[in-house]
Order: sequence, then structure tokens, then C-alpha cells
Amino acid sequence: MVQMKPFFPLDIFLLPGEFFQLHIFEPRYKSLMRDVLCGDKCFGIPFFNPINADNIGSWVEIVEVFNENPLGEMDIVVQCLQNFRVEQYSQKISEEKPYPGGRLKMYKKIHNLPAPPAISERFRSYLIDSRQADAHWMNHQPGILDIMIALNPNVQNRLSFFQKNKDEERLIFLESYLSYMELISKQEESVYNNFYLN
Repeated sequence: MVQMKPFFPLDIFLLPGEFFQLHIFEPRYKSLMRDVLCGDKCFGIPFFNPINADNIGSWVEIVEVFNENPLGEMDIVVQCLQNFRVEQYSQKISEEKPYPGGRLKMYKKIHNLPAPPAISERFRSYLIDSRQADAHWMNHQPGILDIMIALNPNVQNRLSFFQKNKDEERLIFLESYLSYMELISKQEESVYNNFYLN
């Protein structure tokens, strides 16, 4: 029998490698945290949003716990390890446990292929132009997944990127999205110059 996995449904969708901070305060999810922290520290985040027709979610691992208080409330940082499709969803994982759970099927991991040099250079230039330059990206070769995450797309674009079936399709999507972000950056710079320099 396939084991039920713990779920924490949210209106967020994470790509592999991405970090996210959560505040835990509801009793059922405090119970979930107690259980997973005693185990492999992993749980699923089904993406609860009408655009998610394929019932996709993010399998995450807790990498940091802080601000824990005597009531069991806490802040956590999770990292997405992989994405999955929800095969079955239950409001309670069992009679004894108050939090949701279900069965899932893991998707094949996205390859974080090294970005072509031209894309890498455009990405670094974008970071400089948008005043987001980071020493890490200035000195390291980014992958296509690294760049997509760093551009911080909305959930619709994250989902669209993930749903591409081939690495080549994801690269085309990334290049198009980078072009869009470059345009936005130039427009913001123009507005800034017109407002402050005139």
C-alpha cells in the first residue's frame, strides 16, 4: 500500500532548489511540524490555485527552524527538492492526525543545465542594471533553473516554466522571460531618470 504523505496546502508553487519562509501557527500544522521534524523533515505543499489544473505541488525539506515559542508556533525555512502530482487528497491524513495528507507521484527532476554564455551575460547585466548585483552570480556560472528562480517570476510563469516538457523548451521560455524583465528594468530606469533628473 502506498504511504500517505503529509500535506500543507498553500497558494505557492516552488521550483526545485528554491527557498521559502513560512510562519506556523494553526494547531493542525503545528502538529504536522512536530511529526516531520522527528522524521525526514519533508512534507508536500499542494499548490491550491485555480490555475493548477494538473494538481501540481512542491515536495520540500525544512532547513531551518527559528522563533519557536512555548505555544508551538514557529517560523521555518523550506527548500523545494522536487515537484509532484497529487493523486489523492484527504483533509486528515489519519484519524489520529489533524493535518491533510494524501498520495502523490513525483515528477522527473528538472535539469539545471548550465545557461548558454549569452544568456548568462544578459542575466548578469540585468542584475547590474536593476541594482540587484550579487557577488555569487557575478562569479559563478548559473544554470537555467538558477536564473529562473533568481528572476522571481509570478506563480503563473513558474508553472508555465515547469510544465515545459523539454530542456530546450524551458530555455526558450527563460530567454523570453528574461527579455521581458530586461524591458521592465529599462522602463523603470527611464521613469527614475525622468522623475529625479528633470
